[in-house]
Amino acid sequence: MIPEPKPSSRGRCVDEIPVCSTNSDDYPWGDPERSREDDLREVEEAWGSLAFAENFAPRGDRRFAEWWAAYQRAGAGPSAAAALGRANWEIDIRPLLSAIRAPTLVLSRRGDPIGPPDAARYMAEQIPGGRFVELEGDDHILWLGDVEALCGEIEQFITGIRPARPEPGAVTTILQCDVESSTRLARELVAAHRRRADGELPRSRRRHSRCPAVTT
Repeated sequence: MIPEPKPSSRGRCVDEIPVCSTNSDDYPWGDPERSREDDLREVEEAWGSLAFAENFAPRGDRRFAEWWAAYQRAGAGPSAAAALGRANWEIDIRPLLSAIRAPTLVLSRRGDPIGPPDAARYMAEQIPGGRFVELEGDDHILWLGDVEALCGEIEQFITGIRPARPEPGAVTTILQCDVESSTRLARELVAAHRRRADGELPRSRRRHSRCPAVTT
């Protein structure tokens, strides 16, 4: 059950939810019945495999794909994952979108192979005052791809301030300070340490590896 949004709500929420997963005349971005069954069959047969994990992160490296596959296996078995997918396909919150009164930001990546941008744009259009932003990239998983651009949109949505993007490259400043007579004092301390070490080391049968002398 999905509770009806309260009209008095004024909070900001960052979440990921499916609007509708079923294809229809007024919602062409869902999956047809035949495609849905094929997808569920693939989940049961390939859940937790490397090839299946790579579908979610086309630009992720092999190490990440291996981790994602292990994450899937640890989270649920193939049958449970398919049952969850079947339950998700029953979700349709379109009638509730117009009742949302909280400020809403909808994000999508242009080449997302799982969540098409047009479906996200539709969602924003149905929410009063909803704002849609289409980002570059084709990664479905949020923390892959241009994460700075995605987080920048979220930060501006939450705080009202757009973070400054870092300039390419780096400028490094090295500051050296020298207290008067400190070089002479350091040289005397190192010399005193060496004299003491030279007296103690022979007793323990250890050798002293000398560092370069302090110079002015």
